[in-house]
Amino acid sequence: FTPSELEQQFKQKLTTLVNNQQPGSYILALANALSDNNLYQQLERDLKTVLHKLKQQVINAPDDDLQVFQRLTEAKTAFPSVAETRQAGIWQISLNPIRAYRPARNAQQKINSIYKPFDQNAFHFNKPFLQEEMLAEIRFQNKKIKLFFNKFPFSKFHLLLLLEPEKEQAQLLNQETLSYISKLSVLIADKAPYQYLAYNSIGAFASVNHLHFHYNLLDYPLPVFDPQWQHNGGSKPYPLKVHAFSNADDAWQFVHKLHLQDRCYNLILHKAKILVIPRKFQGTYPASDWLQNIAWFELSGVFTLSDKKQFDLISEKELFTELEKLKL
Repeated sequence: FTPSELEQQFKQKLTTLVNNQQPGSYILALANALSDNNLYQQLERDLKTVLHKLKQQVINAPDDDLQVFQRLTEAKTAFPSVAETRQAGIWQISLNPIRAYRPARNAQQKINSIYKPFDQNAFHFNKPFLQEEMLAEIRFQNKKIKLFFNKFPFSKFHLLLLLEPEKEQAQLLNQETLSYISKLSVLIADKAPYQYLAYNSIGAFASVNHLHFHYNLLDYPLPVFDPQWQHNGGSKPYPLKVHAFSNADDAWQFVHKLHLQDRCYNLILHKAKILVIPRKFQGTYPASDWLQNIAWFELSGVFTLSDKKQFDLISEKELFTELEKLKL
């Protein structure tokens, strides 16, 4: 569907999820509403009404949802504040306080390999209780795609794209999948200028070991695609090495070498361009406390913070330095 159809369906589904009056769907709706002021204004009355009702009930939910809901009920204000953004030179900073409520899962672990077998007993997207969080199911080139809401999005209209999730594939790319996703990136490019697909390998802050990609419909270009950078034909070096490819075959040859070396990486696709960014494994470099993690969105030049003081103070140079820490 088109971006306008996506936005309409997105808003309608969030309204339904709020009024399900279930902790998990409520948390998802709240976090997505807080990612955009227009969404929040549309849902504010329902969000406040349902929260009051849920507080009167005995909550029965998975541990992740119970922990988040407890934080909501203990907060001094009804909700964390709506996300806001500002520029720091070339970089963009987003203040998104509810992201601090997000369960860490794999993102909190120190990891030293991209290889991890799929685990039926771990969190994955085929869990029955997650199915209400699916926005749409579509087919492209005879493959099934499921689009799920991101429960703690870092931008508005942020979805998780699951490719044939019933196959229960681990979070590890292969040549066929990269070729398929690159074709999808080219297809959606005609619909809106700033649609991005992205991938975090295990060890590069993939929080779920079930093959998935990030889809973002933004209203601004990502800084990593700015023409000033060397990987885009400019003169300035990016804080860490970015490898740019114009076709999936060439990109795969490079990714395959990273697999043979067991190196983690992030991948960002826009139109026909594929950026591959090798980096240090999570937990192996001295990340600053104010930055929750550095996955593909941060590597693209957009930093999500949950603390207002840090949001106001962080400089362009400090963000550049944070990215440099990941350089191999």
